[in-house]
Amino acid sequence: MNLTIDPQLRTPVYQQIVNEVKRLIGAGALRPGDRIPSVRELSHTLGINPATAAKAYRELVSAGLLRTSAKSGTFVGSGPASLPPETARARLDEALDRFFAEIAACGPDHHEISARFQRRLADFVAGRQPAGRQAPGHQAAPARPATAPKDWAVW
Repeated sequence: MNLTIDPQLRTPVYQQIVNEVKRLIGAGALRPGDRIPSVRELSHTLGINPATAAKAYRELVSAGLLRTSAKSGTFVGSGPASLPPETARARLDEALDRFFAEIAACGPDHHEISARFQRRLADFVAGRQPAGRQAPGHQAAPARPATAPKDWAVW
């Protein structure tokens, strides 16, 4: 599995980690019970502060997406408890509102947004990484310049 973060983005690194783990779980690349790197392992692999990785994991644990054990490690959880349909729809609408607010700043017209959305949704459903976001060769990360996007194989 690949976890991709880019420190050049406006999105905080911890939120990029949260988003990527959610994407991997949603795509089926990570399944309940799968072991994932510890905070220390993740921070070392990505070259980030352990507090940043810990913040991301805390958010994922509170959402029910990860579970941790001091003795056995960090694992993909069984997911959030089932929400009532009205609550689930309200959360979806809130997420879509944030999504549209973010992409509106990019300036494309609604036809381009729709076309790109459809392609990315198809990739997501198929479990494919978007072009340009896979780690080269899907192997352990080589040394990188400090300004390069962090595209690392961590699982």
